[in-house]
Amino acid sequence: MKMDEDVGTYFDKAVTTRSERKIGQPELNEKESFLLKCAMKYPRCFNLFVYVIFPILLLVAMCFLCGFILAMVEKDTEIKSNDLILQVIFSQEVLEGGQNIVVSRAYQKVASMCIDKYSSEKTLLGNSTDFNYNGTEMKEAVESCMRVASREFNFIKSPFEELLSVDNSPDSLTFNWIRCPLEDDQKEGLSPFQYSKKSVIDSFNTTFNKKDEEFKQAFADGSKRGAKYRKEFLTEIKNLSGHDHCNINTSGGAIFWFSVMTTVGYGNTVPQSIGGKSMVYTLGFVSILLFAAVNANAGYVSLAVADDFFQKRKLKSLTKGMGASVFWLGAYFVWNLVISFITMAVAKYRGSKDSEYLVFSNAYWFSYITTTTVGFGDYHIPHETTYPVDFIYIPFMILIGFVFLANFLIKFSEWIFIVMSEHNSVFRTQDLHELLKNQSQPHTTQTCQHKEGE
Repeated sequence: MKMDEDVGTYFDKAVTTRSERKIGQPELNEKESFLLKCAMKYPRCFNLFVYVIFPILLLVAMCFLCGFILAMVEKDTEIKSNDLILQVIFSQEVLEGGQNIVVSRAYQKVASMCIDKYSSEKTLLGNSTDFNYNGTEMKEAVESCMRVASREFNFIKSPFEELLSVDNSPDSLTFNWIRCPLEDDQKEGLSPFQYSKKSVIDSFNTTFNKKDEEFKQAFADGSKRGAKYRKEFLTEIKNLSGHDHCNINTSGGAIFWFSVMTTVGYGNTVPQSIGGKSMVYTLGFVSILLFAAVNANAGYVSLAVADDFFQKRKLKSLTKGMGASVFWLGAYFVWNLVISFITMAVAKYRGSKDSEYLVFSNAYWFSYITTTTVGFGDYHIPHETTYPVDFIYIPFMILIGFVFLANFLIKFSEWIFIVMSEHNSVFRTQDLHELLKNQSQPHTTQTCQHKEGE
């Protein structure tokens, strides 16, 4: 193999190719001359910036553009889904409102029963119907009795208690494509997901209470009563929304597009609208191709730089064979550790919503399934807790993991081929193109001989 020679002359060939000019070709302009000087003087930095860093920045910009458009397309679908959940819960509250009256009356009966119980105990102890009541003692006895009795009641949860007690599950509110603001003094201790949820519930409840007051007034006036009153109220609830103040979650859309582009595809959310799916079919496929090209360039440049570095320091064992395979595999797992620690640090800074990522085993699992593009989805980058600043490190962090794994696979496959060639002559073959070329030559010779014989 000519791996050592190719790596050693990579930068020289790259610069020479750029500098070669045919006779009659126009002279380099000032801009081209400057770039050529940079390429010749700083080949490593030039290639890293031109073929890796700059393309990645363009892809990040593409993530934000496509993510914004996708979030705008999916916004209405998510709002309708969330509103439907709220409408069902608040409708149940109206339909089951009579149960609250039952509970209230039951409480009154319990209080009466507790007083009777206290009186009975006093009568039995005094063996007479005439005894002096101790107000303080009676109060304590009745309160104790009611506490015991209250444990037997199943109270109806309010919409606030029911919704705020559940996490971002499929049957709950979601904020993948929208973000709903809340007053700063109410955000304390809440993650972006939690305060978006609280903001929507507060807004929906405020609108609900306004309608409730209107119908109560109509009920008092006598204009709306009975089954017709309740039916009209339920119809009004179906038209309520708590998302009028919500905005597009551009960062959430961008992180989703990045997961499509890198083929990680966590699966924590998917486009529901026809427009969103069409975008993934078309622009998503183009994004995958572009990222694959950047990833290939990043791997080629990083291998060339690393092998050149090792050769100059007489560490040729790290440029091929088992030494190179072990080095790049170790680099991959060490980088997964780096990603894990970064994930834990971000989770700690962001608050309670990401608490599961504070556990090292979870953080490392997330890193592994991301850099291998498996993307099971049990641990993923949450859309609702992603901000534009996260794109300063997330794309490069994940790309480096891809590059280390790809470099290991390249070196490992080369090593396996070398070992097989050394132990069996069958594997000491030329390049496939050369084999096919040589295979066609005897056929051509035989054909010519046949013609001469004729």
